Amino acid sequence: MRPTINPPVPAGNVHPRLRYYPHHADYLGLEPEFRPFVMFTDQPDYRSPSVNTDTFGLREQYDAEGEFIDLKRVRVTHPRCNVLLGGSTVFGVDATSDRATLSQHLHRARTPCINLGFRAATGQQELIMFLLLKRYFDRVLNVVLLTGVNDCALAARPGTRIYPGFGGTFYEGAALSPARQQELLGVARYRTGQLVDRAFVGSRVVRGVLQLFLGRDSGGGHRTRVSFEEKLDESMGFVENTIHTWASIQSSGGFRVHFVLQPAIGWTKKPLTAIERECFDADVALFPETSVFSSVSTYEKCRNRLAASCERNEIEFHDANEWLDEAPHVGEEIFTDVCHLSDGGARLVSGFLRDRLNWRES
Repeated sequence: MRPTINPPVPAGNVHPRLRYYPHHADYLGLEPEFRPFVMFTDQPDYRSPSVNTDTFGLREQYDAEGEFIDLKRVRVTHPRCNVLLGGSTVFGVDATSDRATLSQHLHRARTPCINLGFRAATGQQELIMFLLLKRYFDRVLNVVLLTGVNDCALAARPGTRIYPGFGGTFYEGAALSPARQQELLGVARYRTGQLVDRAFVGSRVVRGVLQLFLGRDSGGGHRTRVSFEEKLDESMGFVENTIHTWASIQSSGGFRVHFVLQPAIGWTKKPLTAIERECFDADVALFPETSVFSSVSTYEKCRNRLAASCERNEIEFHDANEWLDEAPHVGEEIFTDVCHLSDGGARLVSGFLRDRLNWRES
């Protein structure tokens, strides 16, 4: 068991996310670790007041009766279950506790919703995670994919590669070499003290140098100067391929797949509160590509292609952004950044999922 980790909140020029959501510091100490096939997962057996992980690096979770869910024994303890897949939004980044995530609000009596989300997962990695861990389940009734942003963000991020025939991934250097995990920007930022943090936040030049140095890898001779539009087109092609695969698994596995395009600032028409705007603008200043993948044009391209792919493959498609657009939600802090949810946001979105999806009951 690893010790409790409480990363210090840096002084000085602090990101507004840490001022408004100080428990976010707990997530900054959580590192990715290499795992075969899925490339990486979150650090296992992590302990903090807000977020804890199990031996797989998945979020610790509790059923409707409050009992801990041991994934290795879930076939015996919970013969029927639903599964929620996605990236960091599903994992529950910025939830104040393990009991405040999306999946925790989707449990039913004797039928838990198992959270297989992990940070920075793309659509392909979500599929692979399910394929690797489905052996622990007895009877899966529904698989819910709350996804979409990471594949767009990966395409927008400078220097990322979409390898022909294989796709792309975040943390490429860390996934290929466990020894390089300590070079991740987030770890460097919060573990080398206030000097690096202040320099990174306050200087565009320092940010560029650190991102170039800490994020570089051998590249394997692949072309890196590819436009966002080209990478987005390639990324969407890989997601379409996973949708086709999900259709095959749905048919043979006897469960129902629900594809839900996740909500995001810029994709929904929700008016931002002052806090949401401040946090979002700070991220755009630090990572300018945020404004690219959160744009309306990116959203429309992504939504149209994925909706059409789901229709071709007879997968249920839903757009959570449209759900949010039905009511103004003026004055509600739903987002802590471009796509992560506050506790209230998680309750709201899980309510949509619970009420809008055509859940298989048996």
